[in-house]
Amino acid sequence: MTEVQTEQGVQARKIGNVEGLGDIYRIDALPLDRQITVCEAVGIGHPYLPDVSEAARIRLAGVSDNWTRTSIVPVAVKGARTMLTKSPLLMNLIMAGLAVKAHRRGEYLEIPGIYDVVRQIAEQESGKEPEDRTALAVSQEGDFNLTPESEVARFLFERANSAYFGNKTNGTIPFFNLSTDSMGGVANYLWFGDPQYRSDLSCRYGDLGSGSGAFGVRRVSSGEASAENSGYSLTEIARAHSTTIPAVLKDIGLGALGELVTRPLAKGLMEKLRGQ
Repeated sequence: MTEVQTEQGVQARKIGNVEGLGDIYRIDALPLDRQITVCEAVGIGHPYLPDVSEAARIRLAGVSDNWTRTSIVPVAVKGARTMLTKSPLLMNLIMAGLAVKAHRRGEYLEIPGIYDVVRQIAEQESGKEPEDRTALAVSQEGDFNLTPESEVARFLFERANSAYFGNKTNGTIPFFNLSTDSMGGVANYLWFGDPQYRSDLSCRYGDLGSGSGAFGVRRVSSGEASAENSGYSLTEIARAHSTTIPAVLKDIGLGALGELVTRPLAKGLMEKLRGQ
């Protein structure tokens, strides 16, 4: 462990490295805007904190099983299902400062119109695999358990999904939903608990104005990223195989088998890729 001094003392510690992701730091329990300042002081760039898939990779690599705030943003409006977005809306000093003030008042950050914007993005991406989307509607209201087959789990954990559920859970993860009486829309952050507490994912914690720890990720450059983060998306692979397999079978005189074998072959391939 390497301690990193800031003007206020030791508030960030380098705890390891994940190949293809970067150097991993443990950021002290601080308000979110202060955590961003600490990240910048030690050379961690935007979006500073990990998303869920990155936090899962940190744990799977054996660096740390600790809990963390994430850059994932739940968005809610009264009477509608929660939306999740991978766009790190709160990961800048202005928005983080506003969120900190809202939480200190016992409120969520209200952003009129934010729900409709995220919902429209989710609708535009509906033809993509969940792993490749940037926005997604939570499948149900209230609290429930995620399974590795669920769209929400695949959206959040991406290609770490199968490995994380298989190695760090008992098969399910508690998901605590966000609800609000706001008609304009509120935004919050997604909390990722440690495996000792079932790796719970909570959309409703209101602690950004107080202290709660997080991982910081000093990411490798795009040129250094591993194959896990590059190449074709799962959506592109799925689309290619849905057209390629029937064409190949037709070329070799087995076109009649197209409908029979295309779906199970494509399904098996996607399961293998998701298990990487």
